[in-house]
Amino acid sequence: MMKAKIFTLILMTAILSVAFVSAASLDISNVVAPTSVNHDDGSFVITFDLENTGVEADLTWSNTLNNGASVSFSHNYIDATTTLPITATVTFPSYKNLNFAGTITATPSGQGGSESLTIPTVSINEAKSLTVTDTTINPSDTTVIIVVENTGNVDFTGVLVELEEVEGIDFTVNSKTISSLAAGASEAVEFDVTIDKDDLEVGTNDVSVTVTAGTTTAIGKISVERTYCLVGEMGGMLEIDKLKFTNNGIGDKDEWYLTDEIEVEVRIENTDSDDDVDDIVVEWGLYDKESGDFIIEEEENEFNLDDDERETLTFKFVLDPEEFDEDYNENDFVFYIKAWSDDNNFGEDVECTEEIETDIAIMRDDNFVIVDDIDLTSDVLPCGEELSGDFVVWNVGEEEEEDVFVMITNEELGINEKVNVGDMDTLEDVKRSFSIMVPEDASEKNYFLKFTVYDEDGDVFENNDDDESVFSKLISVEGQCSDSRAKVQITAINDVSTPDAVAGEKYIIKATLINNDDEKAIYTVSVFGNSAWSSLSSVDPQVVTIEAGESKEVSIALDIDSDVEGDKELTIKAVSSEGEAEQKVALSIESNEAEFDAFSGHVKNNWFIYIIVLVNIVLIIAIILVIRSMVRPREVYE
Repeated sequence: MMKAKIFTLILMTAILSVAFVSAASLDISNVVAPTSVNHDDGSFVITFDLENTGVEADLTWSNTLNNGASVSFSHNYIDATTTLPITATVTFPSYKNLNFAGTITATPSGQGGSESLTIPTVSINEAKSLTVTDTTINPSDTTVIIVVENTGNVDFTGVLVELEEVEGIDFTVNSKTISSLAAGASEAVEFDVTIDKDDLEVGTNDVSVTVTAGTTTAIGKISVERTYCLVGEMGGMLEIDKLKFTNNGIGDKDEWYLTDEIEVEVRIENTDSDDDVDDIVVEWGLYDKESGDFIIEEEENEFNLDDDERETLTFKFVLDPEEFDEDYNENDFVFYIKAWSDDNNFGEDVECTEEIETDIAIMRDDNFVIVDDIDLTSDVLPCGEELSGDFVVWNVGEEEEEDVFVMITNEELGINEKVNVGDMDTLEDVKRSFSIMVPEDASEKNYFLKFTVYDEDGDVFENNDDDESVFSKLISVEGQCSDSRAKVQITAINDVSTPDAVAGEKYIIKATLINNDDEKAIYTVSVFGNSAWSSLSSVDPQVVTIEAGESKEVSIALDIDSDVEGDKELTIKAVSSEGEAEQKVALSIESNEAEFDAFSGHVKNNWFIYIIVLVNIVLIIAIILVIRSMVRPREVYE
């Protein structure tokens, strides 16, 4: 009996020992938590070590955190006799202004032995913040709504909304007060507004909105868009179907430099097939978005358009550096153009169309100085005489310049004149005069004087496109020249049938040969120096007989290549048994793009005429064929 009791006690002890060993035993240590967070952080983390001195177990987590916080944990299971790093992510709503407190508890499922952590106090930083939503209204609107939001975690009272005074935009009242605005709340405030379109600047007109609560301030804006047409595009009869820029200066069609001459071609169409539009006004201008002012604004003469008719206008303007602020930005500029009818039946608020060109830039290089307004006392002068004139130098770069000078040169005339300009501020202009002698033995012909601008190091100024600051002026030397007393003298002018040299077209030069000898002479005329830009079509006559003291004309026809333009030169040569003479001819070749556009426009506008002509030709040919078949002799078979 005693032995049985002893055995039972040993067995119970063993079972209790096994039960004790099978329980999990948890302990939390090394807790790390932030002391404070921002109200809009959304979450923060607490890290700690969880030690298990018992058997493995699943973990059940719970918490008693306040302020609507929730917690997620990095692990939900722990091995036996191990230490596991735990990350607890606490997520909380915005706009709160309280401290976080409470406990985190880990419970091994079905095992007991829970372990709790009272987290260190985590405070939410106080944040006072307001925002105001930007809004855009039309010139025809009579009300505007301003939305103000409390984006901090502090409630506000007495929130003041103030509107800036802007010309052309009048508010019935310029300030209103929101009595209270809780953290996270927003409120819409409505203002009555009257807009005078005539007083608005073209483009975007901004009204500043200031919201204040105590020392907390927010800035927003109300934007009013003003089109170039006073009330926007109206009617639909007029249309601008072509807008083309040609830069006659050193820039190109969409990159302009100060002092450039810009040529604008615009085509206006009356798209209505029934009604005419009379008294059409075309207005245009170069607008500075930064200053809100037009650098230049002009109006073209009125004209009428019949139904389905077009009118092409061409005008020019110069980018005067005096009209630009020295701090202007390259991309601050917009070209506006509009066409509207001033007829009593219409008006700008009834019929108006506009075009806006934003892809232009008024270029600013770091260092660039140019020559402008070259003015000579005479464009034609005899040999041995003094040529004088003046020019203007502009610093159109962003940097100040020192020791600027200009070289006036022409190799044929032996001219190599230095004109000192000196130091120049940004957008400063300096006027300088010059005087040079034309040699007595110069040939009577046209010459180009070259004006080259140099910096203090003796380098030619270049812009960002590697264009050098080199400019030219055409002069004509005529009379009192020693070579005019040669046995044969050649003069040349353009033929009246081809007043301009145009790429891709024929150009005729009238050369006059004067026999200054005492006897009759036979001359052979040739041309050279033109092969790079044209081909010689004819010299008529190529061999000419001239009596003593008399003259004869020779017609020289050139076929100018289609892809050339600018200043070119050729030489006319006359050879006889008594000697020879040469005469250089300078000319400026124009691009043929404008003529091609005019021709294509003519064909496009009159296509129906060409179709009628073509149909008539086909009909005539058909009639001829029919008549021939009717009168053709019949074959007789016997």
